[in-house]
Amino acid sequence: MPVAIMRKIFPKASKILKIISGSSYNSTRLILSGKWPKWCVNQYLYSYGLVGLLLLASCKTDYENLPTFSAHKQLQVVILTPAGSNHPQEYDSKTKTFVSTQEAGLPAKINFLPLPGNLGFIPSTAIKHSGNNENEPLAALVLAESVPSGTVMEVIPLGTLALNIAGEARYIIIATPSRPTDQILAATDFNEFVTKYPAAKEIIQKWFLYHNPNQKTRLLGWKNDNETEDLIRRWLK
Repeated sequence: MPVAIMRKIFPKASKILKIISGSSYNSTRLILSGKWPKWCVNQYLYSYGLVGLLLLASCKTDYENLPTFSAHKQLQVVILTPAGSNHPQEYDSKTKTFVSTQEAGLPAKINFLPLPGNLGFIPSTAIKHSGNNENEPLAALVLAESVPSGTVMEVIPLGTLALNIAGEARYIIIATPSRPTDQILAATDFNEFVTKYPAAKEIIQKWFLYHNPNQKTRLLGWKNDNETEDLIRRWLK
């Protein structure tokens, strides 16, 4: 970037450069004065640009270890796979990025109806499954319009769908956004959910039972909102 343009865009650039480079004020003034050769300034900015990128890369959000409850004391869910998608996503805790679930080296695809909600996980929870060396956060399905992977939503738990998958108990927290304008169902507890939307409950249940024909799955039952809160607290880190 030419120095003249830089001075125009960044009127306080001397202060910024001093902070990121650790250089003296006089050195920074030389950079902004235009007295340094163009190639020297470009090299300087390029070098510190790389440093900045490295710093940004090291400051990625650690979604798995976000607080379970927000500052407003609302349960939080990190979205992995948006509603309406057939392409499951997962969170790579090592790179702190959202990536496609892989099957035989290729991105996985759900060969069934699309997801009936936004599928994600509850941060700072951990449940141990046999055959898995690492703990996994509790899964959650947020009943709302589609939102991108990586969205952190404040939610109200409606209940829990309990399944037996390959001989092991698995739980999916069913939730609605806490913000009224984001809600698509007029329900904020289990009783309202099953009374007003029995068909929605049945659709969700059927989807998780049958979306993967290669996975032996059977229904264990449902837990209400109070039991769901107890379940979440049980698996807090």
